[in-house]
Amino acid sequence: MRQALRTGRRVALYGALGSWWAVSALNQMRKAEWIQRRVDPLQIFIPSWRFFGPHPGMHDTHLLFRDELPDGTMSDWEEKVIVEERRVHHMVWNPNRRREKVVFDAVEELKVFIRREEPLERLQFTVPYLVILNYVSKQCRHDPSAKRTQFLIALSPGYDETLPPEMFFASDVHGL
Repeated sequence: MRQALRTGRRVALYGALGSWWAVSALNQMRKAEWIQRRVDPLQIFIPSWRFFGPHPGMHDTHLLFRDELPDGTMSDWEEKVIVEERRVHHMVWNPNRRREKVVFDAVEELKVFIRREEPLERLQFTVPYLVILNYVSKQCRHDPSAKRTQFLIALSPGYDETLPPEMFFASDVHGL
């Protein structure tokens, strides 16, 4: 009797987990949305892991900056790496990850505003623009005599190094 009860529980558990897995797999292919709406309207229990869709990342994003020197000339563009190269200890301890994530998300959000063709006057007062400007102003090494700075967002095709990066957006020059 006890063995039959254990077997019944195990079958029920495997059936429930198998059903959950099947509905989750179908949900990734958008074949079980009606089940999700009916069984899980808050979308808590049936996951939707569409990491690369519907708009997959096609480019690498680069953040560059330059300074205006006292004589009015501009320094060369210098890239500020947003995400540092990962090391083994980062699996356990990575205190810079939050800052990296904030800047990365701000750059991505600013790209959305730019694609919507927001006027530059309005764009300069958006949170993503101000976050990036603050990051470039405070976290980048500037020439000691620099009075103002400017940032640039460039896009490159990623691993295809035969194609050069292209400028996506250049900010106004702002005081340091």
